[in-house]
Amino acid sequence: MRSTRSAGWLWLSGLAVTLLSPGAARGAEGGGGLQILPTGFAENFAEHGFMALFHMRQFWLLVGLFAVLSVILNRFAFTPLLAILDERERRMGGARDRAATLSTETEGLLARHDSALREARERAQTERQRVLEEARDGAQARVDAARGEAEAQTQTARREVNDALATARSALRQDADEVAEAIADRLLGAGSA
Repeated sequence: MRSTRSAGWLWLSGLAVTLLSPGAARGAEGGGGLQILPTGFAENFAEHGFMALFHMRQFWLLVGLFAVLSVILNRFAFTPLLAILDERERRMGGARDRAATLSTETEGLLARHDSALREARERAQTERQRVLEEARDGAQARVDAARGEAEAQTQTARREVNDALATARSALRQDADEVAEAIADRLLGAGSA
């Protein structure tokens, strides 16, 4: 917290610099500006030094007025103002701390969200690959089964065709033998008649 005493000393040092500066004394002597010190003070101060201050009623009146005003202003203006400024700074510091904490938490949540999203995408991609491979394997198995079934049917059909062909050949031989005998009997029977 800011010290209220430092504000009082600041005012006192400002008054001392203003009163003891040669420019203030010259401004009063030249007739322009604010006349804080009496006319001739610069010469009196140069001649007697700081002892010249002890003989001036106006100076001590100003110092007393300044002290009273400093105490009053310090009590009713500067202290409450500094307290308000300190409270504002404390609140802003708390708000900054909360904002930094929230920012850190948000970054953490975003990082976790991104990580979870990345993992979900990887799992989905892996599952997709697995399903595609299963589908390919299933399709290949069905194709292989259909090919085997078609081959078995082809073999069965060939056997049936071969059996039918053998039966037909055998029947044709028998028929050919019978036809040949009948032709031979006719030819022989026609030649003997």
